[in-house]
Amino acid sequence: MLNTLLSRKDPLMPVRIKFDPRTKLAIIIMTTLIFVLNISFMIEIGFVIFLSCLLFLNGNHKMSAVYLLIFASLAGLNLTVFNNIQDSWSILGSFLLIGGRRILPTIMAATFAMTNTQIGEWVTSLQKLKIPFRVILPLVIVFRYFPTLFHNTRDILKALKFRGLITHNVQLIVHPIRAVEYLLVPILMSTDEIIAELSAVVFIRGMGNQVPHTSIYPNQFRWRDGITIGSSLLLIIGGVTFD
Repeated sequence: MLNTLLSRKDPLMPVRIKFDPRTKLAIIIMTTLIFVLNISFMIEIGFVIFLSCLLFLNGNHKMSAVYLLIFASLAGLNLTVFNNIQDSWSILGSFLLIGGRRILPTIMAATFAMTNTQIGEWVTSLQKLKIPFRVILPLVIVFRYFPTLFHNTRDILKALKFRGLITHNVQLIVHPIRAVEYLLVPILMSTDEIIAELSAVVFIRGMGNQVPHTSIYPNQFRWRDGITIGSSLLLIIGGVTFD
């Protein structure tokens, strides 16, 4: 009876589909091409919606909605407030909006790649791609660094609220000097410690050993990985063709 209850899926459990890490790496590369290429605005919208769907299927439901809202805000301001460039302020505002809008897909792809993927999965996938271990080790540290930094930043914000220094995160945006003192300085102080800890973990786990490694993660391409890579390629080809 207990096994039956444990094996039954919760209908309220959020949707989450497992993607191969090599698929996530391919999405990062193709999103970078989208950033470099001069594609049409409609293809850019389609690619952002595509990345938002990938984030939703990957389990990042809130981030999917937040990124869509950010892109819609940037595009709306660019088409309305900063549509007519008349002075230096409008030029600067238009430049920042377009730059933020174009780099947003890369941030979305990085979020898609770095969340819900274990370090062992990355190592196994990169080994299957015949990448040298001297390249895999720095990538493993980088992939683990940003989630750790994100969690440390969230803990710092909780500590600031607990001590009464801030009541909401928006206060750090309104007061940038306070943000530097309360948030940026602790983050920079903890960066060196995070890198040292991650390097020690890599050394202790024997990842630097050149002998072939085994893994408990059976990374295999599935039909959803093929559909994901194929859809992104079609978007890139369409953006280049119909530009």
